[in-house]
Amino acid sequence: MHGSPARRASGSMLGAVMADSGGVWRHRVARIVVHPSDGVHEMTPPTPDYAKWERLKRLTYIVDSQVGKGRITGPSLSDPDSNGVRYISSGATTQELVEVHQLVYELGLVSPEHNWMDHEFQGRPDVRELDLGSTGLLLTGIFRGDRFIDGLLVAKVREGLVQDLCRHAYALTLTVDGWPSHLPVLADGTLRTGIVVRSLSGRLEGRTTGGRRDCPSRKCKGWLIGVHWCDGQRLHICSEGWHYDPLTDEIHVVGGGEISARFVSPKPLGRDPRPKNEWPARATLLKSRAWSAATGSRKKQ
Repeated sequence: MHGSPARRASGSMLGAVMADSGGVWRHRVARIVVHPSDGVHEMTPPTPDYAKWERLKRLTYIVDSQVGKGRITGPSLSDPDSNGVRYISSGATTQELVEVHQLVYELGLVSPEHNWMDHEFQGRPDVRELDLGSTGLLLTGIFRGDRFIDGLLVAKVREGLVQDLCRHAYALTLTVDGWPSHLPVLADGTLRTGIVVRSLSGRLEGRTTGGRRDCPSRKCKGWLIGVHWCDGQRLHICSEGWHYDPLTDEIHVVGGGEISARFVSPKPLGRDPRPKNEWPARATLLKSRAWSAATGSRKKQ
């Protein structure tokens, strides 16, 4: 129900998974530095910038939506004018995609040392099978190659490859087999009750109920956690759509629906929040196990 021991113990090819005295799995992932002269990939432990990784994951879902709405387009040939002349349009991008471009450099996912011309795409890779080094080299090939091949980045964004690679790099850096490496799990495989959960917009608040299990979708490596929202709804939200911030001890929805963080059922974005006039009183919420638990953020402790 809570995942096999093999799943809980597994990590990325470039990571080391360790258990502390309390049986909590920890994950260290190596940053890749490419030396073109000798081909050596040097590995040094990174210090994760949780805010930037959260922002990158959130942006990838926003870009997904923008692609679906046709807001991101590549170069195209115009219809002929009255003289039969055609013009090349550079296409359209968004501020969110520009920010993704900036973050992949700041997070070290694009290597200035790598000769992107030595890397050719042989069809779409199986992103789930890539290690962190290979993920970075693919992102390097796309983002640096776009400077010389007009439309390369947009083409890979419209395919969804860039977003998938960024989310995969996030998972390899901050999770062990889909579970946040800095979010402790209790001995029975459940989650601590009462952790603050914030909705996609940040306007709604919830508390964890302690429930934790594998996501039932065969294509998803995420985990479902139980959340009791301030509107009274109790949902199980998938880790593919949320981020855990160990600095504040909070869980933030970053993709999917406002409170559902899901993309599968019910389509397209899970349940909506209830109208505010239907919300239970806070005194009523505080009678529940999740809301009465004395946890909250570490800053408040």
